[in-house]
Amino acid sequence: MSWKPLPDLFAIGLLIYAFLSVSGPGANRYLTRFWLVGWIMIEVHFLASTLDGMEGPVGVVASIITLSALTWGALYFSCSMEAKQHDFESRSWIWGLCITNTLFFITETIPECPLSLHLGAAALYMVVPVALLVRSRVLGESGTSRRFEAIMYCAMSVFLLFTTLGSFGTISDSIGVDAVLTVPYLNCFLRFVATRKRRSGGFVVTAIGLLTWSLVFIVGELTGELLPNVQIDMEVWNLPKFLVAVGMILLLLETEVDRNQHLARHDSLTDLPNRRHFLDHVAKAIEHARGTNSHLALLSLDLDGFKRVNDRLGHHAGDAALQRVAVLFRSRMRPGDLLARVGGDEFFVVLEGNLVRERAELLAADLRELLKEPLPIGEDCVKLGVSVGIAVFPEDADALEPLCVIADERMYHAKPTLTLATLVAQPQPEHGALTSVVA
Repeated sequence: MSWKPLPDLFAIGLLIYAFLSVSGPGANRYLTRFWLVGWIMIEVHFLASTLDGMEGPVGVVASIITLSALTWGALYFSCSMEAKQHDFESRSWIWGLCITNTLFFITETIPECPLSLHLGAAALYMVVPVALLVRSRVLGESGTSRRFEAIMYCAMSVFLLFTTLGSFGTISDSIGVDAVLTVPYLNCFLRFVATRKRRSGGFVVTAIGLLTWSLVFIVGELTGELLPNVQIDMEVWNLPKFLVAVGMILLLLETEVDRNQHLARHDSLTDLPNRRHFLDHVAKAIEHARGTNSHLALLSLDLDGFKRVNDRLGHHAGDAALQRVAVLFRSRMRPGDLLARVGGDEFFVVLEGNLVRERAELLAADLRELLKEPLPIGEDCVKLGVSVGIAVFPEDADALEPLCVIADERMYHAKPTLTLATLVAQPQPEHGALTSVVA
């Protein structure tokens, strides 16, 4: 029994604990769960390697598990790039290739295994990916993202068939095993680079780690063949694993930082920019307009009749109404326009560019038109209106605070007035349904 993998076992164990602590509910829960399972496979790899090299059946089984678990981890890492709740396509690829890898390593590890089994195991790397690709197309899944992966495994299958038949007799017999270990990690690297759009520090570290991990097996084999007198410590070949681990942790931290920044600048109910985001945006927009001698329009929006929705149907209906209104208002925004919820039932819109006053007046009329029809909220319908006040920089004001004040004042002047006769004549809705609200 070898004790050399114990430090690696301990380090990977701590990493698994770290992923367990962050794999709960959240936007990245499926990604972190795939990563977690992948690192558990790497832990199994190190655990089995403590028995690898022993004589008899125990050593053979340990060798098979050591090699298989290493590829299983790569497959989970690869499928984590597009992990979803019910991603049966990814799971099919994982299990299909896990079984194929295990069968191949069995034929490579068991002494005096027949040539036919070697050839059959090598051919499976062509049959299984093609069959899974066909299955994805038949079931209407996104098989297009797997085409290149299938081509890689088919090419590897052809290589394994040639090496098995002895076409590359001058190369070490273990080159086939190294190829089977290399391809999953190389595919993982390629999928990671293709699916990650943001080139952050975590991305760079993870990408370099995956690439060097994929090259370790071939480079290690060639080093032993070409430089037999050069002794390289085994832990050097394990460094890419920990580079990937550091990169993944950085990615999770970057995601959490981005999420916290988003929450700090956006309204939690409607996901619109909040007051802080709005004020920062307007301040920068005014500076830009002042520097370019251009114009900027500010629209102050306040919902009419919203308090009656809260009073009659409750705050849950009020929240649903705000979410519905936010979706409607957002649908009328152009690229570059900012719609923000600054509190309660108050919204602001910022327009930049040419003819902003004309655009603001057209947008105000459009938003009023949107709320002419009752909004369905669950089993009820609510009638809301919107009052709009418009202020333009620099005609109405040349600074942020007075511009907002003017827009608010004009919004309040635009609000409809309710007389006592209107309130008395207002029909009461039937119990359990709100068909109209005084605007």
